[in-house]
Amino acid sequence: SLGFLVSDISPVNELNILVEGEFDRELLIEANKYFKVLDLNEVSIIGCSRASNIQKWASLYTSNDLVVVGLYDSDSSGKSSFNSVTGFEKLQLTDVCTGVETIEDLLPESVFSAGVDSWKKKEKIKKIFNAVVPRMTQINAELSTDSTKKIEQKHLLEDCLMEEVRIEIKKDSKKFGSFEKLLNELKKKMYGTS
Repeated sequence: SLGFLVSDISPVNELNILVEGEFDRELLIEANKYFKVLDLNEVSIIGCSRASNIQKWASLYTSNDLVVVGLYDSDSSGKSSFNSVTGFEKLQLTDVCTGVETIEDLLPESVFSAGVDSWKKKEKIKKIFNAVVPRMTQINAELSTDSTKKIEQKHLLEDCLMEEVRIEIKKDSKKFGSFEKLLNELKKKMYGTS
């Protein structure tokens, strides 16, 4: 009733889902508002900044008897990290939806396209991107070679995509069914029912 969750106060809980980045975290939390698969007073979703960091956080949490599920993209860095980690439950996006590489691939095509168009306008990018999966491959090829600028561009894209997600999921949450499926798979892994 106060408008915040226990996981807003403490990022760690008895049950934890570790994801590659903050965008993944935001998407899962937003989708869960509509599908109500996870009780976010009991479950924390934690962004780890990159796939290779999930193992570090998972080791820390599991050593303190906390439950951990790692969610990995199915791109090259996600696959590499996924295949090299042990000691906790893990899930890769292709385990849920075949043919996807990153969480952006789960977005409805119209939502992804609108978010990218907004980002292109802000970044003054003329190139035309299609919404064909894997979506981020073509966009990553257009990002700056300067690492600081690249991070800024990626964060702006994520902000534009989240803005579209928040608008569209209110209108028609059924379009985001792949996220409900993903949340259910994470829940199964968390409670050992997979």
